[in-house]
This record gives sequence, structure tokens and C-alpha cells, in this order.
Amino acid sequence: MEQFACVVDLLARAGQLEDVVQFITSMPIKPDKSIWGDLLAACQAHQNIIIGNLAALFWLKSENPGNYVTLSNIYAKAGRWSDEVAVRKLMEST
Repeated sequence: MEQFACVVDLLARAGQLEDVVQFITSMPIKPDKSIWGDLLAACQAHQNIIIGNLAALFWLKSENPGNYVTLSNIYAKAGRWSDEVAVRKLMEST
């Protein structure tokens, strides 16, 4: 899994988020939380809401509350305040 995570991290840092999604979906093993987490963090850094939503759908169910904060920050940077508030409320309810 570590080698896959390295590829995801390299592509994500380069801003190649579409390539990251293609790579993740073609992996021969199921991606773990760290893979989706790297993608979500890259979406925040590169302000890509669409792919950030995709990553969040697969990853948000985990026990890490930082996931919710990252997604909330993506929405806030994009000025999507109602989505940001919805994520904060979801975070408080779990």
C-alpha cells in the first residue's frame, strides 16, 4: 500500500488530481484511508471542490474528525457557506 500512497502523493502535490482519481480507481487493491486523505488534502490545497467531494464520500465515514474539518475548509475557501455549515453540523452530530 505504501508504494500506491507515494504515487498518489506525488501526483496530488503536482496538482494532477484527475490523474490521482484515475490511479486510485485502477489500483488492484482497495485504497485505504491514507490514500483518500492525501487526495482530500490535495483538493484543499488546489481548491478542487468536485474531486474533494468524491474523496470525502469515500473517506469521511472514518473515525478521524480532521476529515470533516478539511472538507469544511474546502467549502469555506470556495465560498460555499451552506455546505460548510452542513459539514460542521454533521461533524458535531457524529
